[in-house]
Amino acid sequence: MGDKKSLGLGEFDLIAKYFAPLSVGCEGALSLLDDGAVLDIPEDESLVVSTDCMTEGIHFLEGTAGKHVATRVLGANLSDLAAMGATPRWIFLSLQLPKNTPKNTNEYWEDWLDDFSTALGSGLDKFGVSLAGGDTVTTLGPLAVTITALGSVKKGSALKRSGAEVGDEIWVSGTLGDAQLGLEILQMGDDAPNDKNSNFLITRHHTPEPRVELGKMLAQIGVVNACIDISDGLVADMSHICEASNVTAEIQLSNIPLSSAAKVLLDYDPTRVHKAAFGGGDDYELLFCLSPENSEQLNLLKSKTPFCKIGKIGTISEKSQNKGHAVKIVDPKGENVVVESGGWDHLK
Repeated sequence: MGDKKSLGLGEFDLIAKYFAPLSVGCEGALSLLDDGAVLDIPEDESLVVSTDCMTEGIHFLEGTAGKHVATRVLGANLSDLAAMGATPRWIFLSLQLPKNTPKNTNEYWEDWLDDFSTALGSGLDKFGVSLAGGDTVTTLGPLAVTITALGSVKKGSALKRSGAEVGDEIWVSGTLGDAQLGLEILQMGDDAPNDKNSNFLITRHHTPEPRVELGKMLAQIGVVNACIDISDGLVADMSHICEASNVTAEIQLSNIPLSSAAKVLLDYDPTRVHKAAFGGGDDYELLFCLSPENSEQLNLLKSKTPFCKIGKIGTISEKSQNKGHAVKIVDPKGENVVVESGGWDHLK
């Protein structure tokens, strides 16, 4: 994982202590002692690769515990594989640890790394994934963590964004807006409420649940025309499908799934909840389209995915005429809902 020094800690000692144990069982990782990994996949499968970087102060709050950074960045990467129907197999991890900060002590970073690597290892075990390599460096900037995730899928069966067709039903997994609402609670600092609903929302922010099994099932049944994971927000990610497929979408406001915790907030601050559901991002649920005649197969999936509910939220309405209005949200009266936030854009 590199040949540099990190914060006064010997990097090879750091790797041996915190990360080499996460490669156990992966012969091709070569115990993280070589310049690269040697990885094989079955001949009838294609390799799926995705990379995500998260930076302190942008993707997670300053001072976030190592365990929460680990679950967020791992969840985001594996969610990308889930959106393509792939089985996760390996990750490569790159850490950029700040060099000149008040927290720059060996004791602080050893505690942080212990927290981080323990949570990362638990996540890898849960999804049957191995650490196969990476790099560790110091930086004059903020803490940053990058994971490249590799998975595999049967050749020709990978889910894509570009196949949505007019008349398709739009489905989504789980509930939306929780992660954004959890972030807002964390940003309240000492004034944040400490109750069951608030803690649920905070957990949804800290610990996204990539829908790996659902993604694999959708790829296996072979009826999904388009799929994406919701990382930037419902409207933004639905727009990505629309742009790739040259279509427009209509989503029913009353069908957007909300958790019981979000519904409590909905009763007295609907604008806040709807804004989070439309554009909050970080939900890492799967958003997908399929023909109505194939929806019965999804009903069969419901009995096989008790951990993850799925539901119809709208339809692909027509071929795209105006890219600026690819996604409409309609209330029960049939009127268009004003969407204040189109979702997260990393460069804006």
